[in-house]
Amino acid sequence: MQALTERMAAAGYVLAYMKARKMKTVDLFTHHATVDNPHEFGLNLGMFRYDPDAPHHMGEPKPIFASFAAMDTEKEPEAVEKARAFIGEELFDFLLEPSILYGERDTSRDGEFGA
Repeated sequence: MQALTERMAAAGYVLAYMKARKMKTVDLFTHHATVDNPHEFGLNLGMFRYDPDAPHHMGEPKPIFASFAAMDTEKEPEAVEKARAFIGEELFDFLLEPSILYGERDTSRDGEFGA
C-alpha cells in the first residue's frame, strides 16, 4: 500500500505543479516538507523518509522527489508522461484542462493582478 500511495503522490505533484504553472497569480509552488515528520501522526508528507540516524534526519528519497526535481528541467517531459500513464491519460488531460460544459469562460477578471 505504501508504494502505491507514494506513486500517487509523485503523479499528483506533477499534475498540481502543471496546474499551478498555468495560474497567472502563482509565483511559487513547492512541497509541504522535505523530510517526513514523525510528529505528524504518520502522514509522512516529506519527499525523503525520516531517518533518525542520518544528517538532518534525511533518509532515502521517495518517488515524489524525482517528480519535484524534474519539473522545469529537461526531465520534465518524462515525469509528465509517467504521471499521465499512472493517472490515466484521459483523466490527467481532463484534470489539467477541464472542459467548460455550460456557457463561456468568465474573462471579466483576466487583466487583474498585472496579467
